[in-house]
Amino acid sequence: MAFKHLPLVALCLTVVLDACAGDSFSSGGKNDTAAARGVAAKAKPKSGDAVTDAGKGVGSGQKPKTGSELANTKPLTPGTDAGKGTNPLGSGGTDAVTGKPATGSGGVDLGGAGADIVTDGGNLVKCPKKAQKILIMDYKSGWWAGDGGQFFQNIVNGLHDECVGAVTIEYHHFVQSGAAIFVGGGDSIMNTTLTVPGGSQGMGGGDFASAFSDASFASYSQIWVLSGANGDPMDIHPGNAFLDQVLAATAASQANIFIGGGYGSIMTGNAFANALGLGAVFSTSQPEGRLLAPMAGVGVSSVLKVGAQLKNHVLFSRGIGDIADNLVVGGEGATGDALAGGGGLDVIATDTQGQPCIAAGAKGARKIVLDAGMHRYYATWNNGSAGTFQLLKNIITYLSR
Repeated sequence: MAFKHLPLVALCLTVVLDACAGDSFSSGGKNDTAAARGVAAKAKPKSGDAVTDAGKGVGSGQKPKTGSELANTKPLTPGTDAGKGTNPLGSGGTDAVTGKPATGSGGVDLGGAGADIVTDGGNLVKCPKKAQKILIMDYKSGWWAGDGGQFFQNIVNGLHDECVGAVTIEYHHFVQSGAAIFVGGGDSIMNTTLTVPGGSQGMGGGDFASAFSDASFASYSQIWVLSGANGDPMDIHPGNAFLDQVLAATAASQANIFIGGGYGSIMTGNAFANALGLGAVFSTSQPEGRLLAPMAGVGVSSVLKVGAQLKNHVLFSRGIGDIADNLVVGGEGATGDALAGGGGLDVIATDTQGQPCIAAGAKGARKIVLDAGMHRYYATWNNGSAGTFQLLKNIITYLSR
């Protein structure tokens, strides 16, 4: 794909989220340019009640979809499930995090979610109660950066008005350097940096000691890993000295963990899962190393619904009715991978192919969320799925410590 041979727009973001105001991911923000919304350069503006964002629900060359064709994002009324006697932390009166009978406030076992972040109605609170420092490491040549353009800025803009001083995010996009790929440069990596808001792009440290704000990893509350793929020469493979140091530091940390893979990109995710004692949790039947072009348009072609493919779990609270499953990205169909047993965690979602795709729970004292459908978050590019973006926010709160 052409994007792959362009200079990388890799990012290392240190973001302090501020000004707590509202839950929506608005497409009318100050950085809401056509490129940020995933509109191809020559695309004609779309219009109509069902498609208010340019490119909303539309893949490259696709006919604009009507409201009924797009994902059903009508929110559930908070507390509705609890009002019907359903335990929001699991089905059948058990907590999906711990598997224990519901015994907490309102008949809900708060389990791994923690009493400080769950209401009596079984909803996660809006913002973490304790300040969170989140390290996000993107190991694919393009998930939220690179081939994904400035997508992480889209996500940051959506979270920017959410929680006053409660969340700091340090985002890194790591790939092998050109020297490592083309001239046998060994284990050297590329770490391009950007500080938002108000920063400028620059190169970060290319070795472990200088790459992070805290090389001990002791100050990170959460560590998020976006998986690279075995078939992509730009992605950093296990055995690389830098990656091995990161794996060891992550395993030694006390941080709670999110690992995302999908669309054939499972290599790095499994490396981290193995380091954490979960085993190789991701499996794929798809070609590894393919890339997606969200800047050419994103559309939702199927969704997962609460009470059907999604369990009544606290991660799907705060008004989530459904989340994105299959997408059309730049004219290409995008589907997820499978969780091979979930590493002993509770599987809380299956995709429309019947594959287990999201798991959550605890490994010792560490809370962990796994998602084998990383592509789904492109649905937030142009407001194509409000529930999917709410899930991203819920993961932050769920993993808070």
